[in-house]
Formats: sequence, structure tokens, C-alpha cells
Amino acid sequence: MNSTAILSAYFKRKSNLTDDETDMICSYFREESLAREENLFREGDRYKKIAFVAKGILRVYFTDNYGEEIVKNFVEDENFFSDTESFDKNSPSVLNVSAVTDCILLTLSKPDADILADRMPQWAYLMKMGTMQAMNDMIPETKLPPHR
Repeated sequence: MNSTAILSAYFKRKSNLTDDETDMICSYFREESLAREENLFREGDRYKKIAFVAKGILRVYFTDNYGEEIVKNFVEDENFFSDTESFDKNSPSVLNVSAVTDCILLTLSKPDADILADRMPQWAYLMKMGTMQAMNDMIPETKLPPHR
């Protein structure tokens, strides 16, 4: 399955978009490849894209004051990723993102995301829901003791 078909299938599972709406959204995404251990961006870069991981795993990390890499999370197949501060405010990123495996990404530029938001009000809602899901995925699952 090609990467655009993976993105289209994702939207069909996760939303109630029509086929035409899904096709329009997918038409704004561009495919990018990232080799294993290659950086998507580094701390200080401005990353003004939303990325959908069609295949592979990204590692999101920062470097502490001692130069040690601290992994914040991993982004797996069929998940979105963006540095929202850098994307929304054009601010330098405080994160580093690299490929754990060879990756195929579909990326959406900030200007194209703005066009989509104007053309499709539900686009902003979908991205908000995707952001909330990504945040929930970062929260470790805890096992509570049985209720007495």
C-alpha cells in the first residue's frame, strides 16, 4: 500500500470525512523519506510541518544540561507528529527528532495547513483530536489496585 493510501485509510477509520474530502486533504501532503538515524529536525530548527508517519518509527528527545539524550516519546506508524510551538508560532524547537528505522513520512506545510483550515473547518477539529490522542498516548498506562 502506498503512503497516500495509508493516510486515506487512516482518515476513513478515524473520521466521517467523505471520499472527496479525504482525497482533497491527502492532495496537500508530500512524501518524504528519512533513513535510519537521520534527523528530521534538531533543537533550534523551526519545523513548520505536520508529519504523518506512514511507515517507521520516530524518536523525540531533548538533550539535558549534561549532554545526555532524554527520550520523550516514540511516534509509530499511522500517527501524526508536529512540534506545535514551532509550527504555530514559528519558534525554534526545543526538541530533536530522528528516525529509529527507515521512515516514510507524509508532511503538510504550514501554508497548506492554513489553506486546508480555510477550506475545511473540520480540518482544525481533526488536528485537535489528533493532538489530544497523541498526548494521551504519551501518558503511561497505570494499573490501579482493585476497588474494595
